[in-house]
Amino acid sequence: MFQFATSIVLIVSTVVVYKQLNYIQTKKLGFNKNQVLVINGAGALKTNAIPFKNEVLNLKGVSGGTLSAYLPVSNSARNDNTFSKDAVMDQKNGFNMQTWMVDYDYMKTMGMEIIKGRNFSNAFGEDSTATIINETTAKLLGYNDPIGQKFYAPDGKGGTDVYHIIGVVKNFNFESLYNSIKPFGFVQDLGNSHSFIIANVTTKNYAALFLLAH
Repeated sequence: MFQFATSIVLIVSTVVVYKQLNYIQTKKLGFNKNQVLVINGAGALKTNAIPFKNEVLNLKGVSGGTLSAYLPVSNSARNDNTFSKDAVMDQKNGFNMQTWMVDYDYMKTMGMEIIKGRNFSNAFGEDSTATIINETTAKLLGYNDPIGQKFYAPDGKGGTDVYHIIGVVKNFNFESLYNSIKPFGFVQDLGNSHSFIIANVTTKNYAALFLLAH
């Protein structure tokens, strides 16, 4: 009986572990994590970061790239801020939201899906105050159509910053899978707020690619 019970426990444990591993391996995270090359230390390049990114994009075996200070992994930098649905913040309309500054190519490079509205574009001057929110934020705000709606945040100088919504990105996991997906928004990076150059690579000969980069 003891051996039989032990066997049952081992079988059940094996099945549980297998299902957990299978879940981790097959779970759709909402972004592309395959064939993505991350170059750290891009902030040291300062104003030369964009020219360097363009040089990387010209390398054979690189199909796209972006500059950012944020990665959709649990140990990446985080930037939580308080916002409100109305210009005057109170306990009812205030909410916390993760915000990342990214360039035009971030979502395309990371394989994220915009399900409403549009991506950032240099064809629109008002994008300097634009934001792309995730589905969780859209649900929190409660608008039938969030495109064109606004929300607000203190500017730290006694005034208020106004953000207008131009798009909704499909929810993606930017923290541990143990955590539910929280309110999130992208804002356009118009300066040098980047730590990484992130590139889509089509080659598996990384050694050759690194030689070309040098």
